[in-house]
Amino acid sequence: FTYLPPDPEYLMSYYDFPDVFQCFVKDCSGDPAEQEVLPFVSFFSGHVGTIVICANHMYMYGHRKMAVMLHVMNIFQIVRLLAS
Repeated sequence: FTYLPPDPEYLMSYYDFPDVFQCFVKDCSGDPAEQEVLPFVSFFSGHVGTIVICANHMYMYGHRKMAVMLHVMNIFQIVRLLAS
């Protein structure tokens, strides 16, 4: 998981995603504008998951070089994102 701090200008609403999930861990009866905003939790993006599934499928069906190349490119993307 990736935890992202909220922007200082972020306007919280208990009716929007991901703010609705904050009510599971704290009291949501007050004014949302006066409440502390918890950090966002984001999952890996859909294109990364799709590439991993495709690479695994390609590996199982004998396209090993292309599958390994896709996994290596995914690792390069991870390193690039962590470095920036």
